[in-house]
Parts: sequence; structure tokens; C-alpha cells
Amino acid sequence: SYLHVSWETQADLLDQIPQAKTYLSTFFRKAQQGVLLSQEDRNDGDYFDPAYTQVGRILETAFDGKHPKTWEEELATTPDQLGIVLDTKSKDFEAGTGRQFLIKWEGLNYSESSWEFERDLILAEIDYQPLLKAFYQRTHKPTKTEWKQLQSNADRALRESYQLFGDNAPQSSQRQEQVQKYQEALMETVYPNGGSLRDYQAEGITWFLANYVNQRSCILADEMGLGKTL
Repeated sequence: SYLHVSWETQADLLDQIPQAKTYLSTFFRKAQQGVLLSQEDRNDGDYFDPAYTQVGRILETAFDGKHPKTWEEELATTPDQLGIVLDTKSKDFEAGTGRQFLIKWEGLNYSESSWEFERDLILAEIDYQPLLKAFYQRTHKPTKTEWKQLQSNADRALRESYQLFGDNAPQSSQRQEQVQKYQEALMETVYPNGGSLRDYQAEGITWFLANYVNQRSCILADEMGLGKTL
């Protein structure tokens, strides 16, 4: 990953890296003023976009020892328990790399995800903890009781939705007001990325939901760039 970018001599590359001559030839053919990426591609970076070293998502974790199963257990776990050795003078430093995370980097495709040692992230002062917490939340497996509660909530929400959007639900001015309030609530919601829905997007979601509760297949089609992908 870009986290491990470093300056190396041409002689060392040719001596230690297979096909280094081909890589160097490609670089010198494409580089402008000694830099491969354009200023637009580099964003504010000297050689590449700094976002390439920002964790976008943790996709998986790997550890030979006992791994915390929840975020609460994570907070109660020390680096030593995770096999992390930060003291470069320690005889265990080489082996003390800790867990591995499969990371999707900001600004890069999933195909460029990479496995990284947790210690490398710590030493590079990469802020990965919020993404690790999100990983625990995504991968949490509900207990039998939690699953029953989730199913009960889903069934109740479906019944309430049918009362509002069902084809056989009574037509009234009150129902129209409820639909309008529902769309307004969608537009007022601010999502984790800071975005919110436009009026026609809220109307589209309402239309999708109405078709869903009535078990009717549908396709939403309009001009490109109007926000069908949410």
C-alpha cells in the first residue's frame, strides 16, 4: 500500500527487485518533472494523494491469539495482549507486529485493498480506531433474543408501512398528510457522510417503499446525475 512508500536507490531496485528495469523504464517514460502522477491526481500531496494512506474501511481482521469479539472487549484489551511490540530495541520487535487488518483505502478501489499490521498503523499515526469500531458493529452477530426483537420490529414496520402505502389502505387527506410528513422526515435526516435527501429523492424512496409493501416489482429510471444511487 501507499503506507509503505519509501525512497530507494536505483541500484538497489535493480539488484533486489525482479523486473525493476521494466518498472523504471515505465516511470521515466510517463513521469513529468520527476513525478508520476499529475497535480490533479496528487491532490495536495507531493507525490500522491494523501487520502491513499487514510483508512476507508476495515474489511477483515486476522490474529493467531485471542481476538476481542466486541468493541467493549477491544477497549479493555492492551497492545501487549494483541502481540504488539512498539519498542524498537526489544528483542521481540520483529515478531511483535500484532493483528492484521484487510484495509480498503480512501480514494482507491477495493481491488487495491491490502493487509496491514496493526503496529504499522500505530507507528504511522493512522487513525484507524473509528473504522475498527465500525467493523465490530457491522460484523456483530445478534443473539437469539436480539434476532427475535429485530424480526418483531421489522414485522411491525412492514404493517405500519402497509397502512400508509398499501393499495387497499383507505384513501384520505390524513393519509396524504402522513405521506408528506414521512417524506419531510427523510429530507430532514442528516446521514453519517453529512448528506441529506432532496425532495425528489425522498419521493423516489416513498415510491420504492410503496411498491415493496404491495409486492410489486419496479425500476426507477430518470436522467443521469439526479441521485438514484444513495
